Amino acid sequence: MSYLDQGDRVAATALEISHENFVGQCSSIGTLIDAISSHCSTCRKPYSVQSWTHSGHVLSVGLECIKKHSLKWCSSSTIDCEAKEYEVNHRMMMSYLASGITPIQYERFRDFSRFGLLSERFCNKSSVKFNAVCENLCKQSVYGARAEESSVSADGTISIMTDA
Repeated sequence: MSYLDQGDRVAATALEISHENFVGQCSSIGTLIDAISSHCSTCRKPYSVQSWTHSGHVLSVGLECIKKHSLKWCSSSTIDCEAKEYEVNHRMMMSYLASGITPIQYERFRDFSRFGLLSERFCNKSSVKFNAVCENLCKQSVYGARAEESSVSADGTISIMTDA
């Protein structure tokens, strides 16, 4: 049996055990430390973990002291608070897409690292956006190279296609 917090002995679910790691931002961890320090200086009762959930690679934790002071913390900042779009999830997805690894390689990495999973809907949506951005950047590069090449020649024509 695994526990969320050694002090409370609240049993973790099978899903939480299988995704025991998370990805976080240093700024979020700093915010957590500041909030706990502030609480300790005024209340003097320690927080204990009441809940934890994964949203993709992000960990969300609910803390509470015996005086019922509570704190909600996420390991990532949000891009869209209403849709719960976390920056860490977007960065991990973009890293995966830009790396060139195959979906099965990403699944193996994700499963072995136990960082949680991104939903299929999120992956598909991100892939479409990333592909559109890459296609646009590719076109801009080709147009820029053509413009540069034609500006170099005396008659404004392109004599050789560059490797843009």
